[in-house]
Amino acid sequence: MVGDRLILNPSVNSEYRSVWGYVKPSLKLWHASYNLQDQVAGVGSSQSATVPILEVDSGLFFDREFSFQDKGYTQTLEPRLYALYVPYVDQSELPDFDTSELTFTYNSLFRSNRFSGDDRFGDAKQISLGLTSRVISDQGREIISASVGHAFYFNDRKVRIDPNDGPLKDDTSDFATSVSWRPNSRLRVLFDAAFDADSFNNSEMTLDLK
Repeated sequence: MVGDRLILNPSVNSEYRSVWGYVKPSLKLWHASYNLQDQVAGVGSSQSATVPILEVDSGLFFDREFSFQDKGYTQTLEPRLYALYVPYVDQSELPDFDTSELTFTYNSLFRSNRFSGDDRFGDAKQISLGLTSRVISDQGREIISASVGHAFYFNDRKVRIDPNDGPLKDDTSDFATSVSWRPNSRLRVLFDAAFDADSFNNSEMTLDLK
């Protein structure tokens, strides 16, 4: 299949920030339009879909100072709440040029779209909760951060890359964790893991050195 594709992503964003936290509401629009050749019989050469996206990201900041081996540090505690509403829009006749479903990680809890690429936008009605703690040196360098989060889904997610696949019906996500450790200014260790919400068995794990 070949053809032309037009993708539009206009958005209106706002942010309210203070020393104690932030609230960031946004209203977005995803529009995809195609002019295709060599379509299968019964499917028109011009296809399009328009999806509105409403999201509110918010968080609080708490911190305390402490010392260890005569060095000063700050420890933070940062609860986060993310709400996302994306209505279902039928995209079953749209082509798939470069889209795939993203691997589930801690960052996935706070993304507006569960797909990569530009050919699908997933429907969602969800709330994600996260908690991050950081240790920061008195020079301002983040030594370690650790996060854990979980999402609650309030409807089945019907948009799939393959229209023959059934909807996603889970009420909650796996538990997602992420740890970043900087032993010095040149090395960073990243560890991400996901755990089944019912059995707590490990379902995903990655380790990166940078």
